Amino acid sequence: MVRRKFWKRALIRAGELFFDTSEAFALMLPEPVKSRAVKKVKTARKHARKVLNKESLARVFLENLGYRTLANLITKGVMFFIILWLTRVLSPKDFGLYSFAISTAMLFAVFGGLGVNGALLKKVPEFLAKNKKEEASEWVLGGLLLLGVGAFVLFVSMFIASPWLAVHLFNKPFTRRAIKLASGFLFIALVASFFDNIFAALKRNDLFLKTALIREIVKVIAMVSLVYLGFSYIGAVYGYMLGLFAFILVGTAYAVSKYGYLFKGKFENPLHVLSYSKWFLALGISGAILSMTDMFMIPIFMPIDYAGYYKVAVSLVFTIMYLLPIGMITMPLFSEAKSRKELESRFNRIFKPVFYLTLLLAVLVAILGKPLLEILYPASYVAHAWLPLVVLAFLIPARNAFWLNAQKLIVLGKE
Repeated sequence: MVRRKFWKRALIRAGELFFDTSEAFALMLPEPVKSRAVKKVKTARKHARKVLNKESLARVFLENLGYRTLANLITKGVMFFIILWLTRVLSPKDFGLYSFAISTAMLFAVFGGLGVNGALLKKVPEFLAKNKKEEASEWVLGGLLLLGVGAFVLFVSMFIASPWLAVHLFNKPFTRRAIKLASGFLFIALVASFFDNIFAALKRNDLFLKTALIREIVKVIAMVSLVYLGFSYIGAVYGYMLGLFAFILVGTAYAVSKYGYLFKGKFENPLHVLSYSKWFLALGISGAILSMTDMFMIPIFMPIDYAGYYKVAVSLVFTIMYLLPIGMITMPLFSEAKSRKELESRFNRIFKPVFYLTLLLAVLVAILGKPLLEILYPASYVAHAWLPLVVLAFLIPARNAFWLNAQKLIVLGKE
């Protein structure tokens, strides 16, 4: 309760600062426009105060967005500087192998997850809104079992098939070890993602923030230590995995201690969970094909160094994109809607401001991307990364618009 009061005060102070600044700018406008602008700012300030002083949709959205944004600011900021550091301490080839291992794991992860996380993000808040704790527990336990089996099977399959994948798919026999690393990374990342989505479904993103902070501390210490001990890109991947393992341990402790009822009772039949999560699996596969094909195809057709060059552009765009983690916030809010009319209302109130804000971000990234790369990275990275960066910048509004519309369809039962 104390933390929530603190967050409310922080929101109010941030809002007051925003409106004070807006009013100052309005007072600088030409006389015919000034009075109208000042009046609009004052009206907006009054409305914002009302919103933040009650349990409204806007307040819940802002609170959870704040926690997620802060967590992502820390996570993506840390990863951004880690990549900046790795481009200097690893050779282009080793950094390319690191990028290849992480990207390969992320691509195959969609198959191991079996769509479970998306289904839980939809079903758990839906059941809890109706006070059906037993059904929510069945889905959590059944989903965890299904995801665990899928992750383990994919881990074993990738590990065993690594020689074939290295030689016949990528035509680069030296990537065999990187693929084995990717299989282990994939397994632990999938289990970690389960708790990420549980916190989002429960609208307890304050707990996610705490857990993510511990993960980042462990990850940075482990990655830096292992790389400086001479383990090269292998140490970087293992360090990343240790951070995720810490996230799982702390996430389990929080989830079980505060929401123990979700981990008691009987398992829902995993096949029943799969009968619903298959739509999320299909969505994830199609999304992976569209969004990860670039990282997957580059090492097949180009020298491994280019996987690292491209990773720099992707990292910068994704760092900015995930500062506004809209998708994790909106699904529980949409799922709680008690009618189609209420759902449409919630969707309309969120979609427009999100789209215009993310479009503005994309334009700024496209304009300022090259100078930023020149400040941050060696010249060879700038030469190969800045044009992809301009194109990738427009993923920011496109991805958010896609996910908001997709979530509305899912809640309407049109998976």
